[in-house]
Amino acid sequence: MFMMVLFYFFAIRPLRALHNEYVVYSILLNSSENWGLANEAFLVPRSVLIHFASGESELVLAYMPQFGFFFLFGMLGVLYFLPSIRTILILPALQAVIEVLVLVFLLAGIHFSVAGFIAADFMIVYLSPLVCLGFVVFIFAEEKANRETSPKDSSS
Repeated sequence: MFMMVLFYFFAIRPLRALHNEYVVYSILLNSSENWGLANEAFLVPRSVLIHFASGESELVLAYMPQFGFFFLFGMLGVLYFLPSIRTILILPALQAVIEVLVLVFLLAGIHFSVAGFIAADFMIVYLSPLVCLGFVVFIFAEEKANRETSPKDSSS
């Protein structure tokens, strides 16, 4: 588990920063020629702030890439149960799917509807942590069910 923490801080976090700066921010800058509902975007150390108008008020969406702190907690929880490699790889795959969906909804928010920003914010704030921590609960329940259905040692 200590290796996972080291891997997170020395590999995943720097990759998240590069992804944020060179992929997400550049996508937003390329889209800025015809901003629909978004006014502007700013790159701050760990996120991209997107200002957009909703009715009479101006709102700010703070985009942070997936594979964050909840991912670290989720992976540590999954690794505690020592599942198969296939099971371990499910959580990063789910995080990658959520990341793609967030980017799609960000672009939809920029070009089409404020609902895209709302959906992206929902996924960043609620869905991603729920998936990470909920997957640990799922692995725990699966492990408990496997223990209960395994044949008991009845030697006396």
